[in-house]
Amino acid sequence: MKDNEVRFYVSRSKNGYSCLRESGGGYTNTGEAVIIADKDGKRKNAIYIYRSGHLACRDHAVIPIIAGDYVIRADRSHRKISIMIYQIEKIFYDECICKVIMSIYDEDYQNLFNDDCVALYFSNIEKLWLAIKAAINKTLIYHCRQPVYINNYEGDLKWKN
Repeated sequence: MKDNEVRFYVSRSKNGYSCLRESGGGYTNTGEAVIIADKDGKRKNAIYIYRSGHLACRDHAVIPIIAGDYVIRADRSHRKISIMIYQIEKIFYDECICKVIMSIYDEDYQNLFNDDCVALYFSNIEKLWLAIKAAINKTLIYHCRQPVYINNYEGDLKWKN
């Protein structure tokens, strides 16, 4: 495994599709989120949406993946935020290998919404801006219990873009 590669556990659907899960949410001073976007940075269709059980800050949707899709992971502690952007390169039976595209750290997550920072950080991956914004916002939704970045969900979203 190379230095700029990461492995994620992949689950399988009943039909044999490789899947990752959108998950996360916010607590009082911290938060985390995992968002999956297609190769163009757009929302994907979930094949299953969790609607019962323990949902707060856990898995919310099962999303089939293919090589070229993006995985965005955001971790927040108070106002500090760390964002990792990965692109899926290869998918094996129980894991996928992802290439690290970008790592972002900022002392204040609100700085990332300024036009200057957007131009500085995201000029080469502008297509992912909405997915990154969804990940940041998911870390802020207290005890998030629903997906925020999928196509086929019409629930009562607390955040819409």
